[in-house]
Amino acid sequence: MGNKNSGRNAQDILEINNLIVSYGFHVDACDGDAVADLWTEDGEYIVHGVGRWAGREALKEMVQSDLHQSYVSAGCLHFMGPPQTIVTGDEARVRSNTLLIKYSAGNFEIDRVSDNSWLFVRTDSGWKVKCRENTLLAPKTV
Repeated sequence: MGNKNSGRNAQDILEINNLIVSYGFHVDACDGDAVADLWTEDGEYIVHGVGRWAGREALKEMVQSDLHQSYVSAGCLHFMGPPQTIVTGDEARVRSNTLLIKYSAGNFEIDRVSDNSWLFVRTDSGWKVKCRENTLLAPKTV
């Protein structure tokens, strides 16, 4: 017979993975409220070399920023790669990769490739991001 915790662990992993994938859809749709709701009230998003946003209001502002809006207006897609998720009690540590694909000069091109480290915590309203650190692996150079 299976362990009761293994079923819960699989359910937790599925929920967390769905939250990560939903980030891409929400940010490409410029839905700042949906993006912010993925995080805890005091959650943090760090993009090394680009910026740091702490708290839900700051995350909403990130989505409305000129930088983000320039990507969306040109045509872009945040492709969230398959995550590796390890759940320990009410915390989960996740690693994943992201591709930012942008439309430019009649073609789609990969603009950024990133490694992500996520910390999720279980809250009364389900899993939430406590911290996401995004490190560019192949920054675009001019």
